[in-house]
Amino acid sequence: MNVKQRFFVLFFLKKGQSLHDPRRSLFCRISIDGLREEISFSYKIAPEEWDSINKLVLPTHSKWKEINKKMNQASVDIERHFDLLQLKHEIATPAMVKKSYLSPLSAQQAKNEIGENLAFDDALDTMITRYIQFCEKYRRLHANGRLLHPLKAQALELEKNAIKKEVNQLARDGNAIFHNKDHQKTFMLVVNEYLLNFLQLSLTGHRSANTL
Repeated sequence: MNVKQRFFVLFFLKKGQSLHDPRRSLFCRISIDGLREEISFSYKIAPEEWDSINKLVLPTHSKWKEINKKMNQASVDIERHFDLLQLKHEIATPAMVKKSYLSPLSAQQAKNEIGENLAFDDALDTMITRYIQFCEKYRRLHANGRLLHPLKAQALELEKNAIKKEVNQLARDGNAIFHNKDHQKTFMLVVNEYLLNFLQLSLTGHRSANTL
């Protein structure tokens, strides 16, 4: 039989450390029998955009519908985790509820990271293949000291510049993953970071396309 516990979920705004940003961070407080735990949500809300009585975001905020929906869903989910923990352990603590609630988010984050890694891996493979094919075409057209027609030479230069532009964009996408401290580092990421750097060096003439 479950023990009767006093359970509350409260959303509130917490003042940040920045003196230049008047907005405050949205938090959720889980209270059970006098014990508390807090969960941070990735939203910034100005005090005048917050209904402190009903604990809702006002329509003056650009994402008020999204945030209110998120809070409502979170409240339902947190209570569901509380009920499940009570069924399993008879007594639930705020720390247990918080951990249980955040676990699905961690699993989803891991799933998202795997998807990002695979997408970047495919994009890098495609770019390397394209660059190597360009290098092979360049060597073939210049074989035996052959002089190209100016229009063909110009077309080759334009193609190389297009590849450089796409590699630079790929590097920006890659750095967003490589330099993200919260993104789990894998062996595939290490290899891809090395290959990307080698590709960039090859494009500038500091490494051989044959070696790549």
